[in-house]
Amino acid sequence: MSNIARAVAALQYVKSRVPLDQSDNKSIRQDLLPSDPQSQTNRANKRLEMKAQLDKMRSHHRFPSAGKATAKNVLYYGAFALAAGAGNCLEMSCGTIWYLNEQGHFDYDMVYYPGTSGINQGVRDHIFVVIGQRTDNDGNFPTDFGAWDADAAICDVWGDVASPARDYPARWRARMGNWQTMGIVIANRLPTENMWMNVVDLPKKSYLTPG
Repeated sequence: MSNIARAVAALQYVKSRVPLDQSDNKSIRQDLLPSDPQSQTNRANKRLEMKAQLDKMRSHHRFPSAGKATAKNVLYYGAFALAAGAGNCLEMSCGTIWYLNEQGHFDYDMVYYPGTSGINQGVRDHIFVVIGQRTDNDGNFPTDFGAWDADAAICDVWGDVASPARDYPARWRARMGNWQTMGIVIANRLPTENMWMNVVDLPKKSYLTPG
């Protein structure tokens, strides 16, 4: 099986376990939704329930936070996230790693953009899975996706993208454009704002730590 076939299979599996609407950082613009009081109350209650569920999940002792994302923690947390059926890009990526591991495929890594989160940075952090691409000795991936291996593949369940790594920037930007048209906002920001549209151009690093 090719890396892109593995990425597609993983995407389909994780989406079947963690639906894309079970994420607390994506939502439909409020002006596009029913404005009657009961609908507003229902939406508010659902957001609170989702936040409570994810907060509880992230208190798990295996939660793979930055600096603690060992392969073992990622696998445990991935199984936990799949069972819970909810999460954002971290949970979906851990679920992807769990699936690939269960399929007997181990040439994977989790990728993130270091230094992109926090009040002063603007929240644009994102995590996804790559199959068939190695880092340098410092855990860095090539900044330009055009320099990634030709057979490397991306599985980004949160972004609903499975593609060759070299095609990922175009697929990501197309997805952000689609979400803009659909009225989806990310962390209360429009997808087409530069910090989301161009996040794929930032430096990239492995989220996994040895151990």
